[in-house]
Amino acid sequence: MENINYRGIPTSLFLNGPKLGIVTDPQDQQDVIGVATFTGIATATFPDSNFDLDGGSIAFKWYFDGSRILDSSEDSNSNARIRSFDSPTGTGSTIQITGLDVGDDSKEIYFEADYIPSAYQSSSPVTAGTARSTGNAFNEPLKSDIGTITVLPIIDITTQPTGQLVSVDDDAKFSIAAQKTPGGGAVNYQWQLNGSDLSDGTSNTNIFTGASGTPTLTINDGTTDVEVDFSKVSVYDTFTPGVTYTATANADITVKLIAEGGGGGGSGFRNVGGSRGGRTEGTFTFLDGQTYIIQVGEAGQDGATLPNGTVTAAGGKPGGGDAPSFGSIFNRSGGGGGYTGIFITSVTQANAILIAAGGGGSSGDPGRGGDGGGLEGNAGSNQGSGRA
Repeated sequence: MENINYRGIPTSLFLNGPKLGIVTDPQDQQDVIGVATFTGIATATFPDSNFDLDGGSIAFKWYFDGSRILDSSEDSNSNARIRSFDSPTGTGSTIQITGLDVGDDSKEIYFEADYIPSAYQSSSPVTAGTARSTGNAFNEPLKSDIGTITVLPIIDITTQPTGQLVSVDDDAKFSIAAQKTPGGGAVNYQWQLNGSDLSDGTSNTNIFTGASGTPTLTINDGTTDVEVDFSKVSVYDTFTPGVTYTATANADITVKLIAEGGGGGGSGFRNVGGSRGGRTEGTFTFLDGQTYIIQVGEAGQDGATLPNGTVTAAGGKPGGGDAPSFGSIFNRSGGGGGYTGIFITSVTQANAILIAAGGGGSSGDPGRGGDGGGLEGNAGSNQGSGRA
């Protein structure tokens, strides 16, 4: 009988795994605009040169900004695309990261290489003497060097120029502030007018160009449109005191504006007349398509002539002050006149183009009432004088 206690069966069991090595580390990416791509190549080398990977493989894990990043097919929130490839120098992997902006400047990326051993031969059926298995790499996981992203700076405008409405021959001043982001720092500026570069000094350029057709200013009193054709009309003064109008031009129309505030009311005591409203004028360009508001001031009422201290005189619209009543025949003061003004878009002092204040109401002194100021006419007052 044959003794088989020591029969030899050939196997290929490798107790020692390979050593991982990195051939290509991720490289820094400069002046990135939205997308950055990194590449890594790694090898697995066995101590015995007769063996290659022995059926095993190399896996890559990529890390971005300190956390592992997966392919978008594995993580729907990921903006990375990871692909593997073979090269003459080893096993490779590329990662492409999209959607990068200035917030990603100076972020780091690296990979870890890991050897995945073969458990059995890949072909079937398993034949005795050919089944094989390898150990893990003794230096895994192996971390690569770090690649850094440098995002191409953008210019961040921190203060924008604002529109200016000025009369012809007046100055318009514009300012702007900007910086590089990231990193800050100064930037260079080039001002342009109508698409042409400007240089320091004086530039004579006509920036007002009329539209084709008839230049028309449409004025509305709240119910009716009146079209003023400036090719036929040189002066338009058909305004009703106390009414608010809107005006819209169909072209850039430069006109001379003359505004007068409403007069202050006279006094019923000593028959003192009211004061005049303020007057102002200037040249202005109504811009094509822009809406303007025109408010026309009316005069304040005269003080009551009857000896009834409960009667007051109303101020003129808009903004005219009412005359007070002190229960005396000596205080029949006139109401303040309303102001006249033109505004862009809305009636605020900041949007005022031109204002003429209303006159102050007379208090009954031999002198007239004072001039109105700001956006409101002043109420008539006695100020302790003019009493009999």
